[in-house]
Amino acid sequence: MDISRRYQALQTSHELEAMVVFALYTFLWLTTESFLSVSGKFQKELVEVTLDPDTAHPQLHISNWTAVTHKDDPQEVPDSEKRFTEWKSVVAFQSFSSGKHYWEVDVGHQKEWCLGVCRDDVNRKLAESISTKIGYWIFGLTTNGYFTFNPHKIALSPCISPTRVGIFLDCEGGTISFFNINDKSLIYTLTFQFEKKLRPYIAYWSHHSEKPLVICTMS
Repeated sequence: MDISRRYQALQTSHELEAMVVFALYTFLWLTTESFLSVSGKFQKELVEVTLDPDTAHPQLHISNWTAVTHKDDPQEVPDSEKRFTEWKSVVAFQSFSSGKHYWEVDVGHQKEWCLGVCRDDVNRKLAESISTKIGYWIFGLTTNGYFTFNPHKIALSPCISPTRVGIFLDCEGGTISFFNINDKSLIYTLTFQFEKKLRPYIAYWSHHSEKPLVICTMS
């Protein structure tokens, strides 16, 4: 290879290296900006959310009060009125009936999940169709894609698949909004009058999960 060709090859190599470095820095900047722009917007509304194991379906394993994993084999757990026995669901210790509240859930690359809020008085022993009509305001993912109910099922198509979802509940305003933290976008807002106590809610559809869904520590 003559000198001119070697120089051109070296120059191309440096250009490619520079492009890779630029792309990496851009990704890191966007990731940081997306987190700060959404979570920072709701600094005053940030709340600590912890899961109540006594409400968890027997196939849901709770760890560190914030992580939930779906297992094939059910645990031997005491039954109670609080526990979900049909839908593979769990709710938080915290409940809200007034004010504004914000939290985030790391869903990673999991499939077959939904999250949001439910009324404290939903029937936890029946496999009723989950919808706003019976007290569930949720955003989720199945093998058919992302969805919500308003009140009927609505297919959603985020530009980027979220690995972390922000949830903003405004009780007086009667809204719950879901945000894609990856690209700092609003996914969907449900508007209803919340007349009863609400609890943060997470559920799996029939799916074994190797990794948990995790409520993020925001402080």
